[in-house]
Amino acid sequence: MKDLSSDASILHARIDDLICQAENRGHAAGDFLTPAQQLICDSYLHKTLDENSYSLFGGAPGAERKVPVILDCSKNFSFDESAEIKALRITASSGEAPGHRDCLGALTALGIEREVIGDIVIFDYYAVIFVKNKIAPFIISSLEKIGHDRVKADYFDLPSDFKIEHKFEELCFTVSSMRADCIVSAVTGMSREAAKEYILRKNLDRNYTIFENPSGLLSEGDMLSLRHKGRFEISEAGELTRKGRIRISILRFI
Repeated sequence: MKDLSSDASILHARIDDLICQAENRGHAAGDFLTPAQQLICDSYLHKTLDENSYSLFGGAPGAERKVPVILDCSKNFSFDESAEIKALRITASSGEAPGHRDCLGALTALGIEREVIGDIVIFDYYAVIFVKNKIAPFIISSLEKIGHDRVKADYFDLPSDFKIEHKFEELCFTVSSMRADCIVSAVTGMSREAAKEYILRKNLDRNYTIFENPSGLLSEGDMLSLRHKGRFEISEAGELTRKGRIRISILRFI
C-alpha cells in the first residue's frame, strides 16, 4: 500500500529546498510534477509563500506536467520561467510522428529520468517534447532512434498561439446510478462485481487521488484514471431515460 503522507512529506522537503535556493539566488525551479503532486505543492506553497512568489509552469498552456517556479520577490529579480523548459521537435525518417509511449521509452532508455520530461504532444508528422533546459542538449545529441525509425531532435520555437490540446473520443452510456462501480463497469465492460474488486484494489484515481470506495458517487467534471484502462472525464451527467437511468457522456483521452 502506498503511503501518501510519506509522499507528501518528501515533496514538502523538496519544496523547502527550492525556497532556500530562491532565497540565495533570487529564483529556483524544480522538476516536473504530476497533477497529483501539483495539488500537494500548490496547497503547501499557498500556506508558505505569497501567491506572487510562485507558479506552476509546463512550457505551454494546457500542459499537464508542470514545474514549480519560486521567486524571492524581496530581491526584485526578473525571471522568465520559460527559460527553465525547452520544447524539442522530434522528426522520424518514416515521415510519421513517433507515438507518446515510444518517445517516452526512448528517452528513459537513454537514462533520462521521468522528472525532467514534461508533456509529449503528438502531431501528424512530428512530436513535441517539453523537457528541463539542462537535459535538452543531451537529448539533441543522443536521441537517434525511436522504435525502428531513425529520428532527429532539435529545438522548436513555439508559435505565439501554441496550446497543448488533448485528443479524446466521446462515449455515451446509461447507468443506474453515479456510483463508482457503475461508471467503471460502463467504461470498461466489466461486470459490476469485477468493477467493485478493481476499485478495491486501488486501480481508480479520481481527480488524481486514489478512490477506493465502489459505492462512492462520482460527479460531472471528475477526471478518472483507470489503471491499464486509460484516462476519462465525466463531461456530462444528469438527464434521465424513461426507465429512470442516468445518461452520461464520457471523454476517453487518446
